[in-house]
Amino acid sequence: MIISKIVYNRKFNLGNYETQDLTIEAQLNEKDNPLEVWTILADNTEMWHIDYMRKRNAESGGAAKSTPNVQSSPNQPPNSPPKLLPAEIAKHVEFLLDGTVVTTEYIRDRQLWGKINDEMKKLGYEWVSAGADSHWRVKA
Repeated sequence: MIISKIVYNRKFNLGNYETQDLTIEAQLNEKDNPLEVWTILADNTEMWHIDYMRKRNAESGGAAKSTPNVQSSPNQPPNSPPKLLPAEIAKHVEFLLDGTVVTTEYIRDRQLWGKINDEMKKLGYEWVSAGADSHWRVKA
């Protein structure tokens, strides 16, 4: 059997009897690993939902989920990534006080997402897919 297409569907509970159904699909070529592509689709769906909820909270005047500021060092501004990250990657992530790292916006570009994830792995982080609370954390 040859798998040629993968579809990922997720229902999010928005509260107050509202839900949001998200579906994303990918066409595979011979070189793609279906499980890896499925994981990328799942992660991108989660990140899209997180971005959607942040924008929704901001537009409704509600308190968007606040994230604490990081003080990496006295010479580094709050929430700035370590100097080890390339500038094009650093602008897409935010380091939090609890030691986790989140993206600053929804990453639509699959290659960019892969680059960010690879750089975070090099720094000793692992991706935790946890819905609206998805993030990188230091490997245990």
